[in-house]
Amino acid sequence: MNSTSIAAPDLLLAEQGPRTQALYAAINRVQAVIEAARAAEHGLGFSVVADEVRKLAEKSSAATKGISQLMTETLLRIEEGSRLSEQVEDVFSRITRAVGNSCSAMTDIHKTSAQQAQATHSAARLLSELHGSANGG
Repeated sequence: MNSTSIAAPDLLLAEQGPRTQALYAAINRVQAVIEAARAAEHGLGFSVVADEVRKLAEKSSAATKGISQLMTETLLRIEEGSRLSEQVEDVFSRITRAVGNSCSAMTDIHKTSAQQAQATHSAARLLSELHGSANGG
């Protein structure tokens, strides 16, 4: 995996960090307003609303940390997968070369066997002719 493919997710992560936090802050403000309105309707105090806002902020913070951790783990797994893929490619290349060498050796063996068969046939024919000549033929 090249450095560009790692850098892009890192930049995305770095850029989304503040954006994500700002988004969560905006959501929290909206939820706080809604809770304040509900609390006012029911006569509850501001402390209840503040407590809910605090809980939501804690949940948002935990979720942001979890997402960041998942992204980091995913990038590590992608990097490991890329490394393994390169190793597999290397092994397949070596296998392909070995098969090619075996095919070449088999072709050479076939040619040599054909030459030996032809030489054996010629020798047998010559022996037959010699035998025929020796027997007065």
